[in-house]
Amino acid sequence: MRKLLTLGGLLLATLSASAQWNSDSTVFRVTDLQSTRPENVKTLQLAGGKTLVTWSQQTGSDYSSPRNLFMQLIDKDGMRQLGNNGKQVNKYDLYSYSTPYNIVTDSVGNAIIAYLDCRTDTSKTGAFYRPYFYKVDPTGQQLWGKDGVAADVADSLRCGDLDLVNCNGDIYALFSRPRTATSVYDDVSVVEKLNADGTDAFSEPIVIDGSGTNIFPTPDGFIAVYLSNEHPYAQRYNGTTGQPVWQTPLALNPSCSMNAAWNDKTFLGYPDGNGGVIIQYEPSDENYNTSNVFQKINGDGTADTPVDYLDGYSSDASTKLLFDPEAKAIYAMYSQRASDWTSTSLKLQKYGYDLKAQWSEAKTLGKASIAPTAYALLKATDGGVVAAYGLQPTYDTTFVCLAHYSAEGDSLWTSTAHGSSSIAYVNAENDPSGIYTFFTEAPTSSSAGVAGLMVNTDGTVGLPYDLDIHVSEAGTLATLVPADKKYSAASLKLSGNLNGDDVSVLRDMCGVSSTQEETDGKVTRLNLADARFVSGGSSYASVPDEYGWDQVALYTNDDEVPAYLFSTGKQGCAMTTVILPRTTKSIGAYAMASNASLTQITIPDSVTTIDDNAFAGSGLTSVVVPEAVSYMGKYTFWGCAYMTSAVLPESTT
Repeated sequence: MRKLLTLGGLLLATLSASAQWNSDSTVFRVTDLQSTRPENVKTLQLAGGKTLVTWSQQTGSDYSSPRNLFMQLIDKDGMRQLGNNGKQVNKYDLYSYSTPYNIVTDSVGNAIIAYLDCRTDTSKTGAFYRPYFYKVDPTGQQLWGKDGVAADVADSLRCGDLDLVNCNGDIYALFSRPRTATSVYDDVSVVEKLNADGTDAFSEPIVIDGSGTNIFPTPDGFIAVYLSNEHPYAQRYNGTTGQPVWQTPLALNPSCSMNAAWNDKTFLGYPDGNGGVIIQYEPSDENYNTSNVFQKINGDGTADTPVDYLDGYSSDASTKLLFDPEAKAIYAMYSQRASDWTSTSLKLQKYGYDLKAQWSEAKTLGKASIAPTAYALLKATDGGVVAAYGLQPTYDTTFVCLAHYSAEGDSLWTSTAHGSSSIAYVNAENDPSGIYTFFTEAPTSSSAGVAGLMVNTDGTVGLPYDLDIHVSEAGTLATLVPADKKYSAASLKLSGNLNGDDVSVLRDMCGVSSTQEETDGKVTRLNLADARFVSGGSSYASVPDEYGWDQVALYTNDDEVPAYLFSTGKQGCAMTTVILPRTTKSIGAYAMASNASLTQITIPDSVTTIDDNAFAGSGLTSVVVPEAVSYMGKYTFWGCAYMTSAVLPESTT
């Protein structure tokens, strides 16, 4: 049974070692552990190799507390740029519920965010949800201010179904509102074209007589697809004037009836390259039998006959699509339940723009008794596709999985990248060196956070490092470090045996000399998971004895993180993240002391002893102490001014 204690703002938790948060060395933090659960994670690639991660989160532990929007910037090394728990985007939300929002990039690499916010106004009775727009640059600055820019709609109207779409560099905001101030369950769709300052470029917003609207770019504007009286329609609009192009809306499938998708877009699609668009949706017949169709809408206001791409089988979850315009191909990912309802499979198939399947049979990505959910499809550098998804074999275990298929349908690799008790909202972004995958994870019933991991282009899991060195013979690290990298590498991964001579080199590269002075070393992210400290070699440093009269030489010991490893006595080195060796049994005195920049530490389950002042004065914000630790010295976390949570062994008194 896990226990949580709150003392003076410090959250203390006790749990078994098997449930430790982020014990997997390949996982990096987007947020720390918190008592409120983040939801609806979305990601976006920005300029400079940074990834914007956004999510909604309640501000308190009860359901009546406001739900706000947060963001975090992750650099190419997986490091957080906006504090340990990100930065709140919106002003505030009066009520707690799953607020719709979306993010897109503009033509210069900024992020545009739309959020449906409910703000208090004491001059009115009641509360009304109104869209607000925010612009965020690659450094995390909010260019339209903390309050954002309000949509061009009366604040007495309760809005919903918020979305953003980039059409040829122009940013359009879509949302629904009641037809009149007094109408209920009778919505229309509104389209605004956002200026550089967030205001509406049209003299008046476009009002579409329907709901569930999505828009798709054309050379001169966009095609809107929407539901009216539970039937799908389309209309083409001029992007300069906002006026309709076709004389009357186009009825796409008059014989069917359908409702707007729940928590997803009703219509997915992509331009066909000839002024038209290929869309996907899920219509129903008069007996409520659902099918899954592709349909081509032509630029002249006509539409081809819908094609049932699943041959009459109804998908259990909204299809995820990836369009490859160069190859004129569509990748579709969907779930399919067995006829006896005992299992559900996640499927992947490739179609041409002629809407015919290009692989002889759909690929099965995963199969479980609990329905898997498709989350992300990414175009691979070889012209194929990478799928990122969550697979839940039991109610207590979920895995983040990835699979890479060539354009011809050959399986190139699969990766079960990470597993935990509860994972949701998986999203992914491409990077030249691999795939950043982000997700929410709840390791305990009362704690959750946002995390990420890197899956490399060959399917291996782990962040890239400036240097990745294996020390096959202890004492030889100095000969293995390239001269031009010794003082320029910002990230370092070491494996093999490390003795006193190696530790001297390591300290030098991390900014501290044998005399506890600063060096030109720039390593801030260090992974020692596959390394082992061993006895032998020269002394790596000396420190005053307890009376301050004599200097005591320091040497390495087997499976011990060396005392004063990264401590300089006052300033500490610039280390931000350290993953200790998996073989570690003890952590020496002052090992990480005075490292104010150190925010993340991974202590392996094998550790049994932590000596005095090991992390004193560091910048740690949270820590997990393994269950096996039977002794912690005095002042272990003394002076850790930013510490907010500590997970301690259950036996700790």
